[in-house]
Amino acid sequence: MPSPTPTILLLSLPPSILCSINLLSFTTAPSFHGIKNLSPGYHFIFTSETTSHSIRDGFWFYIPTTTEPALRVRKWDGERGGLVGVGGEEDGEEMERYRAYVGEVWERGLMPYRQIVPSQDNAAEVVEEVDHWAQLTRHITARVLTHLTKNKEWRITSASSALVDRDEIPGLQVEEVFEEGEGEDVKEEMEALEGFLRREYGWELGDEFVRRGMLQLDDGEMVEMEMEEMEGEDERGEYAPVVVDLDNP
Repeated sequence: MPSPTPTILLLSLPPSILCSINLLSFTTAPSFHGIKNLSPGYHFIFTSETTSHSIRDGFWFYIPTTTEPALRVRKWDGERGGLVGVGGEEDGEEMERYRAYVGEVWERGLMPYRQIVPSQDNAAEVVEEVDHWAQLTRHITARVLTHLTKNKEWRITSASSALVDRDEIPGLQVEEVFEEGEGEDVKEEMEALEGFLRREYGWELGDEFVRRGMLQLDDGEMVEMEMEEMEGEDERGEYAPVVVDLDNP
């Protein structure tokens, strides 16, 4: 094993879940146990049990510049659906056991933080990718994270924004959102705008128009009329499919 580097162990992660550290996202494999070669500074990791339509659960952590490479340890909590602390990072003997485990999984179980990419100067060479994260997080401090996350573990979960994202929840009607506070104000403003455009410019912003129907002329005759300018649209203003006969162009 090469000389150890700053590492975070992510233990007991289920395979094929979404995992992300800073700007890199990936799905986990059964052999994945953590990330090595971490750079000093603040990092953010989140996990999600599926790649879409599930809660993201994450946390910030700090890697100091020290003589002995830092080691952080998190373990999957199936009930929570996220990674939690193991509670033994202050115990010297416990951490020695984790450091020994790092040696066991170093080659095949730990992913390097910086990925190997082709060199921009020579495509035949490979180099470590540039770490833009350090520049993005250079103003972050422990005080800032504690203030924003409202907890000492610097945990963040997308579950806290579920009520804000109601418009994205399948089955929830827009009218239900408008009935609550701010949505009603928006609805009134839009109705006022629609009325102004109708009075001043004759605009009709509704989504139901009759394109074909019977019209009574001045002499009483009934004729069928059709609006050809809306032929490419249906009654709700969306483009209708057009069937093309390729045999008879």
